[in-house]
Amino acid sequence: MLNRLSQLSMAVIADLATALLLFGVVALFLWEQTNEMEFDAESVSNFVIGIHRG
Repeated sequence: MLNRLSQLSMAVIADLATALLLFGVVALFLWEQTNEMEFDAESVSNFVIGIHRG
């Protein structure tokens, strides 16, 4: 019984670790995407302002 319980808990820990790893990768990817989008929005607005001033 105890052996089966420890196997089960190890499987749960492995699943949690995998889920956390995947979440971390996705969060990092999304964070990179939003940073790029902010940069793009800033450069686009500067470009538009430059056109209006020019």
